[in-house]
Amino acid sequence: MYYLGEKFKDIYFSKREADCMCHLLSGKSFNGIAENLNLSPRTIEFYIKNMKKKVDCHTKFELIELVMGSDFLANYKEQNNK
Repeated sequence: MYYLGEKFKDIYFSKREADCMCHLLSGKSFNGIAENLNLSPRTIEFYIKNMKKKVDCHTKFELIELVMGSDFLANYKEQNNK
């Protein structure tokens, strides 16, 4: 589980959601993310939809802005460097 930080207590992303988010933050499209993760674009849409619901966002741009203001990236990098 990937924690978003103190500002967003009790909100976590799954491994797949976190992977999708990192690709999304790097500017990749749903198709690009799907190709990199060997998933379908529809599956990527599903993960993004779940993350938006978890943090109560309505658009992918709101989601990106919220995640950029959280501790997600630091936590993601820390967990993936173990």
